[in-house]
Amino acid sequence: MYDTNTFLKRTDAAKYIGVSTRTLDRYVAKGKLSVKREHGHVLLLKEELDVIKNSKNSSATQVVGNTNAKKQYTASQSSSYTENTQTDLALQNQFAKEIHKYKVLYNDVKEELEKKDELLRHMHYRLGVLETEGKSKIPILDAQTERKELEKNITTLEVEKRLLQENLKTVRNGRSVFFIVSIVLLVLLFIFFLIMGNIT
Repeated sequence: MYDTNTFLKRTDAAKYIGVSTRTLDRYVAKGKLSVKREHGHVLLLKEELDVIKNSKNSSATQVVGNTNAKKQYTASQSSSYTENTQTDLALQNQFAKEIHKYKVLYNDVKEELEKKDELLRHMHYRLGVLETEGKSKIPILDAQTERKELEKNITTLEVEKRLLQENLKTVRNGRSVFFIVSIVLLVLLFIFFLIMGNIT
């Protein structure tokens, strides 16, 4: 009679390590397990079976560990993608606000410039009236005084107009630069998301 603490029969051995008898026979054929025949029974050494059983459990644990690590990596990538998407939306909103601000500033300066132009036209007209009709209708001294005042106002308005034109040009250039920078940043963000998509 064989020692059940040392040997197991073929069917019991297969159940012990959790495989089919066919798989057990392959282990024997490959030399992973040795057999002993006694009284018509095929016996396998329990110590060798324990080695295979522990090896299988270790492999299963490693697979579970790898699966969990992959899940954590996927979750991390998903979280990173969500954060990047939120950052992209925040940047787009900021770009829209800045462009709107430049547009409002541009329109304000343009409107002010048009008012100055209208005032200048009116003063030039008034000056012309003084030159043609002033001498006959009002005293010469008063006409000269009003003429000097108009010329002074015209000079001041022309200076203001020139400053407004320079401001308008600055705003227009600033808006163009900001627009170009915004486009470049959006292109870079698009490339970044493409790269992240290929990595995942």
